[in-house]
Amino acid sequence: MSNYNPPTENITAFNTSLFNPPEVILTQAEANLLYLSKKNIDTSTASNTIFTGTINSTTINTVNSTTNSIGTAVSTQVRTTNMGLANVIGNDNSILGYGITCGGSFCVAVGRASSTAYKTQSTAIGANTSVPYDNSTVIGYGSTATAANQVVLRTSTETVIIPNRISYSASAYSFPFSSSLNLGYYLKTTGSSTSLTTATITNIVTTASIPIGVWRIDFSIQMTANTAGTITVSRSVVSATTASLTQVDFTGSSIRSHVSEIYSASDIQILTSSFTYNQSTAGALYLNVLRTFATGTFSCVGEVSITRLA
Repeated sequence: MSNYNPPTENITAFNTSLFNPPEVILTQAEANLLYLSKKNIDTSTASNTIFTGTINSTTINTVNSTTNSIGTAVSTQVRTTNMGLANVIGNDNSILGYGITCGGSFCVAVGRASSTAYKTQSTAIGANTSVPYDNSTVIGYGSTATAANQVVLRTSTETVIIPNRISYSASAYSFPFSSSLNLGYYLKTTGSSTSLTTATITNIVTTASIPIGVWRIDFSIQMTANTAGTITVSRSVVSATTASLTQVDFTGSSIRSHVSEIYSASDIQILTSSFTYNQSTAGALYLNVLRTFATGTFSCVGEVSITRLA
């Protein structure tokens, strides 16, 4: 039988340190580094993934797209190509709906898909330069938009509400405007000298066709007594019918007198009036006059000007 020396330890209670590796004391920060994390690259074949929490990343380069980079951070640019839409915030080359250029921070464009170009300057939202969409219905820009910064509402139901006032700060100003659709458009029509026949309604000015809208109408009549005479009845009206005394139904469209007026040869009479006019159907206006006289000869020259108010 073998002989062994007796144990040298004097153990009075169970001591785990004699059986386990030495204990390592960790700080909370050191312990956090040991949490489970994934570092290898995986490919998911799931058709749809729903995240109910928050995803934080500073290295994502592509989201839901195999052909378009969205930048170096999701917080800078986000693109979705589902349903044929593209939404870009920041520098990129597409817009919501369709387009080719969106150049600048926070440029946002909304529209219907089309094959024509849409451009946005690299300034603030609303500072836009456009090439119009081709016969499409869009928000903001339509087939009739032909100039930079032009907004076209494509249905009859939109109402633009401006809570304060409109201010102009143009560096250059041209008057009159070339388009009768512009607020402030002005047109003046002057007739030729027309001889008058007593008690006969005579048209002395015919305007061009006036579009639908609200207008300021100004008219004037210069009558010349070619030979001395007396006028007993004088009427001047703006009418929707030529050679008619039926005035348009707006105060100021008629000037009338039944007081006898005595004229010497070469005397001149000037009559003027103005009124606000609602044109509900496009058409011309006529400046008609009637003078009743037993003696003398008279001729008139008339002028009508229109200014768009709305």
